[in-house]
Amino acid sequence: MEVLGLLRSKRQCLVVFLEATRAFAAQARGGDFSGLDAFERERESALRALGLFDRKLTESVSGFPAESRTAEFLAEVNASIEEQGRLLEEAFSLDARIMRDIESELLRLVRELAAAGRSKEIVNRFKSGSATSADATGLDRHV
Repeated sequence: MEVLGLLRSKRQCLVVFLEATRAFAAQARGGDFSGLDAFERERESALRALGLFDRKLTESVSGFPAESRTAEFLAEVNASIEEQGRLLEEAFSLDARIMRDIESELLRLVRELAAAGRSKEIVNRFKSGSATSADATGLDRHV
């Protein structure tokens, strides 16, 4: 049956999609975002393939004879659709975690840049001679 074959192929595509998501989520969890571009390309490719499977499935189902829609066939189709839903739910859950990791890294970088900016400002004050060392570091307020 063409419909079941298409559903199996679509499932395999979802597995590839999920595996790419799992791999990048593990990498991002460790603070390594160097594979983000490759991850985005791989996912985009999988999404295009999923769209093609969906179109082909729509065509196949519309021309599928009613007498071939047996209880066994429908049960297999429903099981496949449920499994695909579970795969997508896991991918979406990992996506949320990846987004949290990216947001945490962004916040860390903003803080680091702010600290570097303050350090640069202090160094510039010393270089220009416009402040004493106590003024520039704020130590006179602590004494």
